[in-house]
Amino acid sequence: MKSRLTRGMSTTMRTRFSLCIFFAFLFTKYAKRGVHLHKQCADSPFVLKACTACQFSHASLQECATDVRIARRGIGIDKCSVLREECVYDPAQTASKTLDDLVDMAYVFSLHQSPALAEKLKTVMRTDKIRVIEAIRGEGNGKLTGGELGYTGSTVKVMEDALKNSYETILVLDDDALLALDFERKIADFLESDSCSCFLESKSDCPPGILMLGATVIGNEEIFDAWDSETFEKKRKCANFIRGAWGSFANIYSTKTFPAIFDWIEKEGDRLPFDAVYASLATQGYVVRVARPFLSMALMNSTSTVQSKKNLGNFRSPQERAEWFYKQNRWDLSDFY
Repeated sequence: MKSRLTRGMSTTMRTRFSLCIFFAFLFTKYAKRGVHLHKQCADSPFVLKACTACQFSHASLQECATDVRIARRGIGIDKCSVLREECVYDPAQTASKTLDDLVDMAYVFSLHQSPALAEKLKTVMRTDKIRVIEAIRGEGNGKLTGGELGYTGSTVKVMEDALKNSYETILVLDDDALLALDFERKIADFLESDSCSCFLESKSDCPPGILMLGATVIGNEEIFDAWDSETFEKKRKCANFIRGAWGSFANIYSTKTFPAIFDWIEKEGDRLPFDAVYASLATQGYVVRVARPFLSMALMNSTSTVQSKKNLGNFRSPQERAEWFYKQNRWDLSDFY
């Protein structure tokens, strides 16, 4: 039956009118939750649900974390996850907190039981909640190097230890990770922002997640531009993870993410490096954020079994490759120690 409003319209026009009414209803429904849709996503039924998936509008600065992977109707992969706005919320002043307040245990991976980074952390955290873990030496399987497989195995060992001890939030560092100068003050400043910490706190209403203290991007200027927009234009201390960012050398984890990580390792761990898990977590609605500017970088050296020997033939020396790598990731050694 045709209503008065649609009488005289063609079938195509009636269909378009019905869709407009439908989207208006959805927009009104989700606007009450404080969700803003990006204009390139709002008119697509294929991405509407994902782009309005923010169920936690009461959580300050909690962004919709779903990693939209729809390539239909001209909307490219990650278009919504890169561009959509935060859930609108006026956050209350967050109480001051330190890394020691947040983290139950800090783990340091080391093939050689190097104590250097652990001693550095003791100064930063002013605590002995630091454990050096002997990294697993893996064997390559044709798809991944021994270092990559060993790293995943080492991470499993840490996660199992954290669950065994009922830890809720942990810091995991490679022993060749460098920390930003004045790290203690800078990390405290970051943790005062809910965009960097609410998803790491056990009693928070935010979905659980991961904070990457540093990342490798290998010269992807689109990612840097998106992060710069969040940092400088939108004044966010921590930016959303974007597909194409890598690195697990310095991360803070909510242990509530571990079931999903274990599941991913079981399915993909023998063919993909561990840091490919971030895209999967974001797709499932977990929060993955990156500290900007970076609070950590990875020291490239000849002893790394994961990165430093890859494509080494393209460079005259490990040092030349390291310098190239630092430049591509906008890492300045003088800013870290």
